[in-house]
Amino acid sequence: MHNDSLINVLHITIGDGNFGGVASFLYTYYSRMDHSRVHFDILYCGENSMKSKQDDPVLEGSEITTLHILKRVDNGFSEYKKLMPELKRIFSEKNYDIVHVNSGNLYLNYCVAKALKGRAKLIAHSHNAKPTVEYSGKLKRMIKSSIRKPCISYVRKKADAMFACSDQAGESLFGPDGIRSPKFRVINNAIDTRKFSFDDNVRNSLRGDEKTVVGFVGRLSDQKNPGFAIDVFAELLKKKPEAVMWMVGEGELRDKTEERIKALGLEDKIKLLGRREDVPGLMQAMDIMLFPSVFEGFGIVAVEAQCTGLPVLASDCVPQSANVAGLVTYLPLGQSPSVWADKAAEIIEGGNNRKCMADEISSAGFDIYSEAKHLEEIYAELCGRSGN
Repeated sequence: MHNDSLINVLHITIGDGNFGGVASFLYTYYSRMDHSRVHFDILYCGENSMKSKQDDPVLEGSEITTLHILKRVDNGFSEYKKLMPELKRIFSEKNYDIVHVNSGNLYLNYCVAKALKGRAKLIAHSHNAKPTVEYSGKLKRMIKSSIRKPCISYVRKKADAMFACSDQAGESLFGPDGIRSPKFRVINNAIDTRKFSFDDNVRNSLRGDEKTVVGFVGRLSDQKNPGFAIDVFAELLKKKPEAVMWMVGEGELRDKTEERIKALGLEDKIKLLGRREDVPGLMQAMDIMLFPSVFEGFGIVAVEAQCTGLPVLASDCVPQSANVAGLVTYLPLGQSPSVWADKAAEIIEGGNNRKCMADEISSAGFDIYSEAKHLEEIYAELCGRSGN
């Protein structure tokens, strides 16, 4: 961090200890950036979600600090009170060009803006279409609701740039006026299209003798709605008894998911694959991916699936902007699992012409190599170093 031309960026987020979401976004972008031009440090106000990558050469020289103060949800004033002096200390001890807050938590954004006091350029970045912090207590909910508007106004005023993965995610943090601001822009959750290019040999080697493979890729959490996906698959079996389901991901609903599978007697039909490094290959082997999320900021997994030519059946809570290659079909969550199963069967029957959609994904602005360079340029513009 001693190079005068280097743009030093501190990324701040909450973190729950699991690699995915924001951690994946930061790692994916930084791995394709010029490290002689841009340097990342990361501050986790909760738990370190980058620990599985701590020996990765991409993060060599990056300082990762973990405060263990904020929880993933339901933080109260005591947590933010503990956070403020830590933020002030960090900002006084180190000089950063940019502080980039990656969280839909309005009050974290507010605290950072308050503690920073203009010492660096501030970016507020929303990654979800629903506030990630909810409050269990009625009093806590009432108080926080009452201060929400002034906090939004303060963050909008103090932020030098406002980012989001979609307009919906932007509106969730900045309000409808915020996304009309000239400071607002959408930063695409881009992917490595080369990794997700379709290959028949990969597909055949992974699926073996399976006739129909239904996929679910996501955290086993309330947001991702894995129980509904299982219910849809159970209905689909009435039409396609040969089908199997692969569920890729871990999360707090792992035990409940196992119980649901056992209750339906589907232990031989549904495989819980856990966290996997070979997701691109698994997607190539699938025939359809169920994506029944209760809310999504964008839905990067839908872009990954489409890149491999995999059709997606998604809830209408997933933004339309995720349908970058036209392979996403939307249904309301209010429709029954049986209706979803009918639509899934129809999609599977029509999916005989599988092809790679990498060019379409790149053209839509979701190729990580060009998008990482784009974010580099934005950082440079903010710091008045454009063209360096």
